[in-house]
Amino acid sequence: MQKNFNLSKICTIFAIIFTNSKKMPTYKDYFLLHWIVLIWGFTAILGKLITISPLELVIYRTAIATSISAIVLVYYRQFNYHIQRTEILKMLFTGFLIALHWLLFFGAAKLSASVCLAGITTATLWTSVLEPLIQRRRVKIYEIGLGIVVMLGLYQIYNVEINHSLALFMAMGS
Repeated sequence: MQKNFNLSKICTIFAIIFTNSKKMPTYKDYFLLHWIVLIWGFTAILGKLITISPLELVIYRTAIATSISAIVLVYYRQFNYHIQRTEILKMLFTGFLIALHWLLFFGAAKLSASVCLAGITTATLWTSVLEPLIQRRRVKIYEIGLGIVVMLGLYQIYNVEINHSLALFMAMGS
């Protein structure tokens, strides 16, 4: 007798195993996951279609996000005018890293949106390597394993799209 496999059940089982969550994912969780994937994919396409340079795009994007965040914080009276110097330095460093990420991402998207999205999948590998160093915790073997699977997939793409090397390396750097 042949058994039918239900992909949503398999995903649910993996979600429970890997997140240590006792709660079953709901349709809302699946919808949000798909919505995020759609937004991420559409961001690269927009980055390719917009005619301004990646630097200008990042500056405008940052200005809009900062303005909206400031308005929301002031509206809800959550804005703290007394920020310590160490906190300012942390925020500047974080802002620099985020700006660098967006510059590399939109630069890669300008060169090739599909290769950009393929290269950005290495975020899981970088997270699995860097998070234990920053959080001072043990490396999880399954994270490294998933990262290796991603790298094998990228190797397959790279063999076909060798003329998009710069886009791939920019996306991996982002």
